Amino acid sequence: MGQFHIDKDIPAEPDKIWSILTDFEQKEDENTTIEIIEPGDPEKHHQGMVRRVITGKDSVTEKILVVKRKESIEYQLLSGAPVHDYYGTIFLYPGRKDTTVRWVVTFRPNFPWPEWMIRKAAMNKIHKVLDEIAEKAVNQ
Repeated sequence: MGQFHIDKDIPAEPDKIWSILTDFEQKEDENTTIEIIEPGDPEKHHQGMVRRVITGKDSVTEKILVVKRKESIEYQLLSGAPVHDYYGTIFLYPGRKDTTVRWVVTFRPNFPWPEWMIRKAAMNKIHKVLDEIAEKAVNQ
C-alpha cells in the first residue's frame, strides 16, 4: 500500500482556508471544471457528493465521505487514476500566524508499477492544489 502526507503552512486564518476547501464546486477557478454527479447532503456539508474534477486533459471522479466542520475532509477517489483504495484526508491545524494544512493519502496501485511513480505524480498534483489554495487564501 502506498501512502504519503504533505504539510503546507499558509499565512491565513483557518476560516479562509476552510471556505476554499469546502467550495466543492469551485466556481471561481477558470483552470478547472467541476461536474457534480451527485450533490450529497447539503445539511452535512455535502457529504456523499460525487464530482468529476477536470483539469486540462486529466479528470478524476471523487466522493466526499466525511466533513468535520473546520477540522477535516475525507474523500475517496473513484476513478481517473491508476489506483484503487485511494483515500485522502485533509486536516486543518490553526497556528499563531498561519494554518497548517496536512493532506494524507493512502492508495493501492492498479498495475505492478512502482508505488513511488504514482506517489510522485499524486504529490505533484496535491502540491499544485495547495499552492492554489494558499494563493486564494492570501489574496482574499
